[in-house]
Amino acid sequence: MKKVLLPVLLFVSVSSLLLLYQWGSYDQPGENVSADQSVEAIKVDIKVKRDQFIVEYTFNEWESGTYLVLPPNDQVKVLCSPDCDIKKRKNGYKWANDSSKPMTLTYQLPYKEGTQAFSWTLEFMRNNEKMNPSYQVSLEDYVNQEYTWIGLTTKNSDIKKDFVRYYQFQPTSHPNFPLLLLTNPTKGVWDAGKWMVTYSKENELKDETKRRILELTSEYAPALIELDQSESESGEGVVSIKGRDMSQLERVVFLKQLKGQYPETDQDWVFDTLEKVFFSSGDQSTKSGVMALDIQATLSDEQLNVLKEKLLQQSNEGTLIKRADNLLSEVYGKTTSYFSLNNGKSPVIPLYYRYDKGLMWSDDSFKGSMILVRGEEYLPFEAMVKRANYRLTKFESDKLFRVEVPGRTYRFYLNRSTFILNEQEFGVANDLLRMIDGKLYMKKEYVEDLLDIAVYEQENQIMLQKKIGLPN
Repeated sequence: MKKVLLPVLLFVSVSSLLLLYQWGSYDQPGENVSADQSVEAIKVDIKVKRDQFIVEYTFNEWESGTYLVLPPNDQVKVLCSPDCDIKKRKNGYKWANDSSKPMTLTYQLPYKEGTQAFSWTLEFMRNNEKMNPSYQVSLEDYVNQEYTWIGLTTKNSDIKKDFVRYYQFQPTSHPNFPLLLLTNPTKGVWDAGKWMVTYSKENELKDETKRRILELTSEYAPALIELDQSESESGEGVVSIKGRDMSQLERVVFLKQLKGQYPETDQDWVFDTLEKVFFSSGDQSTKSGVMALDIQATLSDEQLNVLKEKLLQQSNEGTLIKRADNLLSEVYGKTTSYFSLNNGKSPVIPLYYRYDKGLMWSDDSFKGSMILVRGEEYLPFEAMVKRANYRLTKFESDKLFRVEVPGRTYRFYLNRSTFILNEQEFGVANDLLRMIDGKLYMKKEYVEDLLDIAVYEQENQIMLQKKIGLPN
């Protein structure tokens, strides 16, 4: 009997030691977590109950000060302990944090068995600026032990014991942490680093698909991606893609990230325009389509790539309209207000860039700028004619402009490639006159030949004057 008991006791002892080690390692970071991540400023503990999703934020060694805490929705009541100074405000909670002791913020959300958890995190602001502190999520599920949760980051631990299942995820500073409960046994999970990707195990991921996903992870923020879905859409925290269309994947992720950066923006036409700039060929049937075509025709492929990359970077420039105008100016090297000008305007004002150099007539400056439209330079038509003392007759109903210069007359037509010389001869000049933002412009290459006005670009200004030998 003793011979039988000895191996049994030995087995029980070893099993107990292994279990204790497993539980002990639950609170430790995974092997691939760097040393500076081992102690996070914020620990987030979640308990999944039958009808409740209980969240507790614990703060250790976090900087003292006053913070604005934004709950997931207005109905959430945030409690603080011990002895915290927290007050409800119209737009969230005003919280005075004391770093001399650990403090906790706790709240509850309704939960239905088998559902997902997406918009559950708190947001923090200080001095009117959003903060992205590092935090680590742990989860205890008392409801769905037979299924597993995946989150925004890799799991350090996934342990079952009695009537609870424990998880711990690697730290992150991303403001949202979607959690997805895998209830379908045919779903596989691929950890792509910054992205967690689910797919149908009936069709394993090809190397080319993995390669493209890894490329996208280097360009976009962390995300939870579901492939092989019936439709492509961006829900609360999770990106669902119809099949495995990688172009659709980037389009949806791009819009999700951009809208996340500009949540107050109610200008859908701006999002629609930028989406078409990078992911379609544009069209003439909609405002956003026309604007997208204009941008595509003006910027090079390299400039478009830089524009997309910079749009996805965080900025304090305010609205998306202002940010888009600033970036269009930056990547091209000249100033434009394209989106601002078209905010609420119809028809679309074409994309044009202004030269910073002032216009000079002989020794006098005059109002207006030389502009650039799709690579072509234009000068303010009426201002030039007036300065040259030419007689101008406007037939605006016919979009006709009659100009008398020494020795000849012209009839110029808006948006036509032909003109009339001396009331009888026809000439050809492509895009001769254009109406841009309510002002009439003439293409620079025709100014000297037709109006006898010479144009000289100098270091700090653009000089215009009549050709030598003509009276001023």
